[in-house]
Amino acid sequence: MRLRGHLGLATLWLLGSVGCGGNAEADGEMGACAPACRSGYACVGGSCVSACNPPCAGHETCVGDAAAAACRPDDAGAVPADAPSPAGDAGPGLDAAAVPDATTPADAADGAGCGQPGLACCDLRYCAAGAECVATVRDGAIVGGTCRAAPAGANECARPEDCTGAGEVCGGPVVSGAHLCFQCVRPTGTLGLLAACTSSAACASGLCTLRQCSTPCGTDAECAARSPGAVCTAVRYTNTISATESVLVTRTVCVRGCARNADCPGGQVCHPALNRVTDHLDFICQDAAAMTGPAGTPCVSGEACQSALCPAALTAGRPSVCTAPCVTDGDCPAAAPRCADYLVLRPSGATQPARGCFAS
Repeated sequence: MRLRGHLGLATLWLLGSVGCGGNAEADGEMGACAPACRSGYACVGGSCVSACNPPCAGHETCVGDAAAAACRPDDAGAVPADAPSPAGDAGPGLDAAAVPDATTPADAADGAGCGQPGLACCDLRYCAAGAECVATVRDGAIVGGTCRAAPAGANECARPEDCTGAGEVCGGPVVSGAHLCFQCVRPTGTLGLLAACTSSAACASGLCTLRQCSTPCGTDAECAARSPGAVCTAVRYTNTISATESVLVTRTVCVRGCARNADCPGGQVCHPALNRVTDHLDFICQDAAAMTGPAGTPCVSGEACQSALCPAALTAGRPSVCTAPCVTDGDCPAAAPRCADYLVLRPSGATQPARGCFAS
């Protein structure tokens, strides 16, 4: 899945003086952070808060300081079952936030060799609910990681129903120490679910993910009940501890789902997102990545495509072209006019039926 994030200046929002991991007050001068916040985080009110807002997608890491923070991709695009993995991939890949972002999985299914406390992180980044991935970083790339238990902290939440205080929502994310989570807060924003946003502070839900107001969730049904068309997808958040260590946490949030590009607001496309929590390839609305082509563009990997999908041609011997999710032929451009069934890979490696635009 490739949950694609967005670059931009940070808008910081402090969600309270007590973080999800406990007391986050700083030592020394009021408002200072000790030790100093690492790259990708800024000190606000004594807490290290992600400098990237909206948060980075699951395949990205926030780098830089508050004045020039940006989400840096760390994974390759999603790869359909019948296409080769992009050259140069270091291994299977999320975020995300965020999001949309793995190569063909090679790990065993979650719980059968990875993803649990004491075991390796699946795809170098994913751990099951209740655990977080302590990743080893070398030259800016994740080269390994081990899952460890991440007990719930004070005021931590997984969905809005966990928050019982008057006017509270489940927002964030917030960081305390190495732990990153959602927290029960009183929101300051008024924008409704799925509305376009650039800051969590603008949303009534207290959370902005992939430039849309979102909220933590447990199932697709929860999201659809809150806003028709919303789905519950997995997003990965990264807490950069040092140049050689990061802590990654996967959470599920409601975002706008889609079956074709026309389901998405202007400027966005229907994009695949690998969801390890449900072992499913979700399709969600995201901004198209720069330097990528629409359906019908010749390709050798999904990295060249707006949809991140470069399946094998329907006719043997013909070159591959970028596809796009579709329901009928009417959803497809002239360069790839046929809407046809094909297979994509779930995170476990099992296949999942999909429909995409193909050249005749």
